[in-house]
Amino acid sequence: MSVLPRSAIRLLELQAVPLSQVGVDNPELSAGDETKKSTRGLLGKVKIGLKSKSKVEPIHSKRKQRYTFNMAAWLRFGLSDENRLVTLCLSYTDAAGEHVALVEEQLVEDKSSSMLSSFVEIETKGPLLALKVACAGLQAEDRCYIEDLSIKRAEVDVTERAAV
Repeated sequence: MSVLPRSAIRLLELQAVPLSQVGVDNPELSAGDETKKSTRGLLGKVKIGLKSKSKVEPIHSKRKQRYTFNMAAWLRFGLSDENRLVTLCLSYTDAAGEHVALVEEQLVEDKSSSMLSSFVEIETKGPLLALKVACAGLQAEDRCYIEDLSIKRAEVDVTERAAV
């Protein structure tokens, strides 16, 4: 599996994926929940008055985390003239910036529909902040649409699955 910086590849972004849909906690919402819990009651009101103005990052914000997804997509293409080698990609954002994981490549014809699927393993620096489905290998005048999309967080690690 190849992972590239987002700036190294020209992508057509197809759809944003809500993190809750794939079983990943949104770090921004989690932080908000913790502050709500600490502001309850008299002690919470005292803590609000004593908070310092400096911003402190949580310890887990820089840790490496590994995510494995089972991804499948039916894509419909409208190409300009010739066949193209297209790549289904999973674009993600973490503390280090935007990256692109290459899922599967396939040679497609004009006005065709293709299914591309694979397990995708990504390693992030800090929590996963955003996920997007994208397609690479298209010209500016080419079109690509998602007919059906399934992204699920895999329970079993890819290396364990290959050994079975």
